[in-house]
Amino acid sequence: MEIDQEEASTILSALGDEDGAIAEKELKLEKRIREEFPAIDEELKKSERRDHLWEYEVEDDKRVREVREKLEKTTSEHPQNFDIILNEFMNLKRKVLHELLEKEEAD
Repeated sequence: MEIDQEEASTILSALGDEDGAIAEKELKLEKRIREEFPAIDEELKKSERRDHLWEYEVEDDKRVREVREKLEKTTSEHPQNFDIILNEFMNLKRKVLHELLEKEEAD
């Protein structure tokens, strides 16, 4: 069965069952699509890298840890300021992510 790149992207986005689990058959299909469509593979690699940075390296940044602590204190001590601190926290995380991505591009 022949598929084009757009169809392959659609197939990849539909993989997994309701709880997000991916069967072995689906893993084989994903591998095949990534091999046959290098552009999709490249985009997935970029997305996976961004996800990794967001989840681990951004969270490891000193500034983010400080604001997270502030957010946790605010939640219990001053719940009325939670939205303000949460917004500050998310903006800082985005800023750190962009800094890390720029650094990678420069290397």
